[in-house]
Amino acid sequence: MDIGLGIRFTREYDRAALHSMVVPPAPFDYEISRETERLDIPEARAAISLHRYEGSPHPPGNTGPLEAWFDADAVVFPLRIRSRRPGDRMELLGLNGSKKVKDMFIDAKLSPALRERIPIVTDAEGRILWAAGIRRSAAALVTTRTERSLQLKLFMPDLDRSACEDT
Repeated sequence: MDIGLGIRFTREYDRAALHSMVVPPAPFDYEISRETERLDIPEARAAISLHRYEGSPHPPGNTGPLEAWFDADAVVFPLRIRSRRPGDRMELLGLNGSKKVKDMFIDAKLSPALRERIPIVTDAEGRILWAAGIRRSAAALVTTRTERSLQLKLFMPDLDRSACEDT
């Protein structure tokens, strides 16, 4: 709500704030190769690191929302790390079918200001692998037969970890 004199009042879930200037986040889209070890995403005030392992170094089941593990041989490179787009859908673990990324963000109670900054990781086939820090897809799961693993880690100080679900 504009309250005059260039000041805006916002309420996002349980937070209220006054702003003298609201700048919408810039969209981003980066391509990363197999050799990439880290990508800084200044538009999101975030970074994602990539680590490769032979086999599965530990059970990746309960790793927390800020990292996701994939079967590296089932991921099609190059990966893209981008901002969300209208109509984005992701195949989720334990769900027959897919879910809109927009609905996942609402379910996680992410503030509207943060939703445009959450990195979306896709593979070369266009499959959404991870809404970073929020949910992991059902694609490229690490199993007992996995020969090579890929670990992605999100570094995003602005992300409220209490709003994140386990990946």
